[in-house]
Amino acid sequence: MLEHNRVFVGSVCSNECKHCPHETRQNRQLSEIEADLSAGSGKHGVEIYGGEPLERFDFSRLVASAKALNRLIKVVTNGRALSRWETVKSAIEAGVSGFEVKLWGANQALHDELTGRDGSFFEAVQGISNARGSNAKIYLAIRALTCRENIDSLADIARIAATFRVDRLVIEPIDPELSLVEASRSIKLAIETAITNRVWAMTERMPLCTMSGYEPHVSEALLPKPEGLVKVSACGQCVYTDVCDGVADASAERFQVEVKPAKDSAFLDDLRAIRDERKAKSLTYKL
Repeated sequence: MLEHNRVFVGSVCSNECKHCPHETRQNRQLSEIEADLSAGSGKHGVEIYGGEPLERFDFSRLVASAKALNRLIKVVTNGRALSRWETVKSAIEAGVSGFEVKLWGANQALHDELTGRDGSFFEAVQGISNARGSNAKIYLAIRALTCRENIDSLADIARIAATFRVDRLVIEPIDPELSLVEASRSIKLAIETAITNRVWAMTERMPLCTMSGYEPHVSEALLPKPEGLVKVSACGQCVYTDVCDGVADASAERFQVEVKPAKDSAFLDDLRAIRDERKAKSLTYKL
């Protein structure tokens, strides 16, 4: 997995998602963003996210600033702007090397309900189609933002990922009221559906104890991302305590009540080796 310097460009967006974490809508100044781009030394690429980055009038200049640092550039988007072919073309020509399109559902009714915008599902799917249909060799992923309303639709989203031959399906729970323990069954089914159809699937913000048997699909196990993650008291009793970054802060209270610490794991030695290797590389970058 490539290490990306995650750069937030502001919360202005063309959707009004039910589970949006941003209470206000405000773009960041380009000078602030460029400072963050420069701060990511040692990383393979840049992940540009919002809000909706593709709606910025200075998007091409932003990409040019990232490109000047000789970085791979991935844009996390709701996909609606990509439904316009000229947007796909201009983004790739500017230097974008990958798109990660957020989906809330596998059908119009569910997706549009959660985005708060009629027609957003068809625009997002058309955007995925346009990105895959471009002649450029770009990375393309679907990010399945997971909540109580769509947890049973993840396998269907995985089928959409297979239809468009995306490079990766990323499953990210973002609803603090969602039970991660209960959600793990649907998430594992979605992973099985994806890999059966030759699409690699990963989770974000899913603690290792909830993903027994699927540990290689937990992104934080391969590339630690402790920002925004916390440990609960039960984590100290878990076999993964030294290789797991924990749970999203907003989900910690519910998780503490439900969690059942793992007692053993066939993957533990491998995960420790990966963690040690990542720490060694991090020290090398700092030196």
